[in-house]
Amino acid sequence: MKQHTAYQGNINLKRRGIIEEYTEEQVKELLKCKKDPIYFIENYIHIINLDEGLVKFKLYPFQKRLIKMLHNDKRIIGKAPRQVGKTVTVSAYFCHYIIFNDNKTAAILGNKDKTAREILYKIKIMFENLPSWLKPGVEEWNKGSVEFENGSRIVTAATSSSSIRGMALNIILLDEFAFISSGVFEDFIQSVYPTVSSSKKSKIIMISTPWGLNHFYKFWTEAVKGRNGYSFFEINWNDLPGRNKKWKDEMIAEIGEERFRQEFNAEFIGSSSTLISTNVLKNMVYSDPIATQLDNKFIIYQKPTKDRQYVLFCDVAEGVGGDSSTIQVTDVTELPYQQVAVFEDNLVKTNIFASVINTIGTSYNNALVVVENNSIGETVLNCLNFDQEYDNLFFNNKKFGLRMTKGSKRIGCGHLKTFIETDKLIIHDLGTIKQFTEFEKKKNGTFSAEKNKHDDLVTPFILFSAFMANDGFVEYWLEKEKVMSDIYSKAMKEIEDNLLPIGFFPENMETEDKSYYYEG
Repeated sequence: MKQHTAYQGNINLKRRGIIEEYTEEQVKELLKCKKDPIYFIENYIHIINLDEGLVKFKLYPFQKRLIKMLHNDKRIIGKAPRQVGKTVTVSAYFCHYIIFNDNKTAAILGNKDKTAREILYKIKIMFENLPSWLKPGVEEWNKGSVEFENGSRIVTAATSSSSIRGMALNIILLDEFAFISSGVFEDFIQSVYPTVSSSKKSKIIMISTPWGLNHFYKFWTEAVKGRNGYSFFEINWNDLPGRNKKWKDEMIAEIGEERFRQEFNAEFIGSSSTLISTNVLKNMVYSDPIATQLDNKFIIYQKPTKDRQYVLFCDVAEGVGGDSSTIQVTDVTELPYQQVAVFEDNLVKTNIFASVINTIGTSYNNALVVVENNSIGETVLNCLNFDQEYDNLFFNNKKFGLRMTKGSKRIGCGHLKTFIETDKLIIHDLGTIKQFTEFEKKKNGTFSAEKNKHDDLVTPFILFSAFMANDGFVEYWLEKEKVMSDIYSKAMKEIEDNLLPIGFFPENMETEDKSYYYEG
C-alpha cells in the first residue's frame, strides 16, 4: 500500500475514502468470502505460529464446525480445553463479521480487560495481513477498540455491569466466561445481559474452560438440556492433531491427573480436596425451582405434601452482609432424603430470621426445627420458643438446638460424605451444589469453604448429618438398605404405639437413648 493512502503511516491499513478498483476476479472473491467465512479464513487469514511465524490459517475439522455454528446460530456456548485454538478461531470469525457487515458493533468481554485486548490484537494481526481490496478503510485503531469506514467497530472491556451499558451490540463474545467472579456475573446478568439477549438478531457467544459448578456450568447444562435456546459446542483435548495417549500420559505426568481433567478434559470439577469426591460432584444434577419467594431468597423445589415428614436445619449468621443465615428444608420420610427448599439471606436480622423459620416450618407440616445453638443461634431459638411459640423445636440435654463441636462437625462431615456419595441424600439446589465444589480440606484436617468463598448452605447439612449419626443408626440403615421398607414400617408403628409427638425420628430407631427426643 502506498504511504499516502495508509492510515497514520501504517502501510498495512488504508485510511477512509480510498477508492479501490476491483478486477472481475476480486469481485468474485469478495462474494465468495462474504458468503462463506470458512473459505475466507482458509484463503486469506494469517495467524502467528510460534515455530513458523506468520502462516495461513488452516482450520481443523472441529474449528470448521465451530465457524459454521458461529455463522448460523444466534446463541452459542462452547466448552473447551486450554490451548486448542478456540480463541483464534472466534477471532477469525469476528474479522469476517466486521468486514462483511455494515454498521455493526462487536464486543469482546474477557474476565480481565487485558484478556479482551489480547483477542483484539489477534484480530488486528489478521486484518493487517489481508489484501488491500478485501478490507475497508480505518476510522479508528486503538488498543481497546477499532472502527472502520463501513460503520462497523469492535470494542473490548472486562465483563462488568458498566462495561457495555447502553451500547447496541450485534455480536458479543464472553471469553473465559467461567472465570468471571460470581458478583461481577450477577451484576452483568441483571444490568447488561437482558438488553443484549432481547434482540432477535444479536449473537451471544460464551466460550470457556470450566471452573467448578458456577454460572458457566448452569448455562452449559441448560443448553445441553435444551432449556435456554443456546447451541452448545464441545471441543475435546484429542481433537487437535498430535494429541494422542502418549501426549496425554506425558501431560498427566507433568501437571497431575486432577488438573488435566479440568484444564484439558474440560470437566466441571472443583478442588481435588473437596469433602465430596469430584466424580460425584461432576455428576450432581441440579433441578429447576418450582417457585421462589421472599425476593428469591427462598427457593422451593417441592411443595409441602400431606403426611410427609420434614426437618429444617438452620445456620445463623449476624446479618451484616457477610455470611448468610440459611435454612435447608429436608424431606426425611424415606430414603433417599430430599432437599426440598432453601433459604439464604446475608442481611436478615435474628428476630426476622426466627419469623422466617416459623413460617417455613409451619408450612412444611409443622416440621422439626434444628438450629445450631451457638451464641447467635440461641437468640433465634429464644425468639422461636418465646416470641413465635413454635412448638416443634429440637430439644436435647435440657436445651433447645444442637451444639456443634469440632468432634461433632468432623462426624457430621464424614456422614454427610457418605449420604451424598451413596445417593442417600439428593441435593437439588445449584447454589448448594456449587458450595460443595468449594468445600475443601484444610491443613489442620478440618473442612471449610475455599478462601473468599462461603459454606453457609453446606453447614446445615453438616448439622443434619451429625444429628442423624447419633448412636450409629445411619450405619445400620446403610447395612439394612434392602429391608428398609420393613424397618420404616416398624419404626412408625413403634412411634404411634408410644404416642410420641409427630416429628423427626430415624426410620429404624432401636435405642433407649432419649437424646433423640424433643419437646415442644
